[in-house]
Amino acid sequence: MIVAERIVRVTQPYLVRASDRFRQYKPEPRFEVRRAAIAENETLKAIQQAWQNFELVKDDLVVIDPKESYERALELIRNLVYTKADIDNLNLSLAEFQGEKDFSRRAGIFLSAMINNGSDSTYTIFTHHLEDLGALGIYNTKTIIIEGDAGHGCGIMMNGGTIVIKGNASESLGNGMTKGKIIIYGNAGDYAGSFMQGGIIKIKGNSGNYTGLKMRNGRITVYGDSGHTLGAEIRAGCIYVMGNVGEGAAMPMYGGEIHINGEMAEHLNEEMVRSGKVFHKGKLIFEKQLLTI
Repeated sequence: MIVAERIVRVTQPYLVRASDRFRQYKPEPRFEVRRAAIAENETLKAIQQAWQNFELVKDDLVVIDPKESYERALELIRNLVYTKADIDNLNLSLAEFQGEKDFSRRAGIFLSAMINNGSDSTYTIFTHHLEDLGALGIYNTKTIIIEGDAGHGCGIMMNGGTIVIKGNASESLGNGMTKGKIIIYGNAGDYAGSFMQGGIIKIKGNSGNYTGLKMRNGRITVYGDSGHTLGAEIRAGCIYVMGNVGEGAAMPMYGGEIHINGEMAEHLNEEMVRSGKVFHKGKLIFEKQLLTI
């Protein structure tokens, strides 16, 4: 349904020349507003239709293919002309679709495609009204401010830009990211920074288990505590934990650096450190260089 807006101008009585009387027959501004309202309505309808047509791409094992799913979303919205306000409206209207199959990742990937394809550089996404919003910021290149908690896989494979999370994040924060920065003011779940290839993650709260798993480059800073198996199979990059860490830190470790400023739940198992540097409270406690032939 198209709703046309009408503007009524109220002015004080005034005297006019006789020739001025004919000005009343000029087009009124309300016609421009009406055309804008119609165009906006048509844009929202097109976005909603694209959302309804969007489905995740899965393999034969019913495992979601994030790259192909993202490309499908891009294909649906690539030719649409929309504004930041249109993304805001979609974001707020998503609550009514939460019962649909695969909603969390569908919504996160679709919003991410719209943001990356949009003309603005900064977007704010609200999540307080949603139970979960997964994969938001996938392949990100913009600045995204998340007001609330972030779901599973926020910022996965991001290629640049910045994601600011004013809440907590579920597991796999920044999984596979290559560039950019993630700043989270709450806690991060398990596997934060796993398979990270570059960029920066700053966790102002605590992080879960397996932080920096199979990390290849980049930097992770945890201002609170971290769980067990910190930096498992790290090959390059740096992990800094200002607080305490659980068992199994650097087990195993193939390169990079791990800095722990708090207490360690157990002594470092040096036999499991193949290469790399481990610092404890500012002191280098282990260093080994992997020999190559």
